[in-house]
Amino acid sequence: MRMLKTGGLAAALLTSCLLAPLPASADATELVSILVGKMGISPKQAAGGAGAVFELAQQRMSADQFGKVADSVPGVDNLIDQAPELTTSASGGATAGAASSLGGSAKALGTGAMGVVPGVSGASSLTALSGPFQSLGLSNDQIAPMVETVVGYVEQEGGASVSKMLGSALLGG
Repeated sequence: MRMLKTGGLAAALLTSCLLAPLPASADATELVSILVGKMGISPKQAAGGAGAVFELAQQRMSADQFGKVADSVPGVDNLIDQAPELTTSASGGATAGAASSLGGSAKALGTGAMGVVPGVSGASSLTALSGPFQSLGLSNDQIAPMVETVVGYVEQEGGASVSKMLGSALLGG
């Protein structure tokens, strides 16, 4: 009888360990939850959008710099895996329209979490996110609030110097 109780306890412990979230995804899940609550979007949109933001930053930062960002948000690789492919366009077209619609939004970020006043180059540097956001069903007007929330989260978790690096990489400031 005692062996049966011990076996049941072991099975319960094993089950709870298997069902517990991994620490590496806990922080990414927290960021996704914040984005869902703040922006009124689905978890899929939040994860994909945040992943696109991090992927753009990864492309623009040195491995060492992005490593500091990734240390602030364990599970960032999972977010990047959920992001639609980033596209860049040398021609005008949709990219020019995206830059135009992002102008005010990026300027609105100004003295927010990023501590950078982006100007026009900041707005145009976010146009790479337009395609991924559209494929997630998000509008260009949602790019700036998403970026601001992601950078603010990185500041909360990794400190001001890490968030400033991230903001500079994203906005070119």
